Amino acid sequence: MARQKSQLERTLRTLPQPVKLPLPLPLAHLSTARLFESIIDADKLDPCLCDVFNEELIYFSYGGVLYRASDKPTRDASKLPVVFIFHPSLLEVVDRYYPFDTGALAKRYYKEWGKMLGPKAEEFNVLGKGDYNVPSRLVYHLYKNNKRYITGNVDRGLKKKPAPLPQLFDFLKADLTVYGVNDLQLAIEAVCTESIPFDRLVWVSYPEVKARKFRPLFRKLYALMKPAVPQFFPYESHVIHTPSEVAAQIRSEARKTIVKQYMSLPGEK
Repeated sequence: MARQKSQLERTLRTLPQPVKLPLPLPLAHLSTARLFESIIDADKLDPCLCDVFNEELIYFSYGGVLYRASDKPTRDASKLPVVFIFHPSLLEVVDRYYPFDTGALAKRYYKEWGKMLGPKAEEFNVLGKGDYNVPSRLVYHLYKNNKRYITGNVDRGLKKKPAPLPQLFDFLKADLTVYGVNDLQLAIEAVCTESIPFDRLVWVSYPEVKARKFRPLFRKLYALMKPAVPQFFPYESHVIHTPSEVAAQIRSEARKTIVKQYMSLPGEK
């Protein structure tokens, strides 16, 4: 059954479109070291059943690494993050986008905002339809440019736009840190319904302590991608860390080495 256009999508279609859109950004998928072997052995990322939408889906964050806050330290490196970042050309297979993390909504991290946004955020999805410019348009209308999006600087002009943009502005600007929510509310979520091969993979981060164990997997990943080789970022993992601390370091490194080159063209702001 075809998905109906949401209120957000209908409203965005009525707004003037810019002559120049922000550049499309990469997609990041976050997993754990425990699952890394099974992912590489499968030769691709496969959709898993999502209990929110009752569909088999793969979740990505648009333009950087998204993580849910966790303050529980661990010595178990298998629980630490592994991140895959894919070239923006992968945007062509995205089914739909949401202007915030829907998993956090389903888990009621957003507290009172949950009732206002709806349990599945159906009035806030934007269909992908094979168009890699869709998230660029979403960034433009909500933030104006990639830099403002990456730094969470929402456009105040949304307050004067048709519904649901004023409500969305209030939510994106709300201080949810009292509930332990980090920038989940400011990260555009991308959802895929089909398996994703590794031919457009550009960056992988993993715990350094797992390097020897993962060596055969790195060779297999190269065999799937050759002659291309993704960039690898082994992060320090020989001491006790919380997963959210590690993910924050990964996000910072990803911005410097991958995301930054897609932020804008030389000479542009």
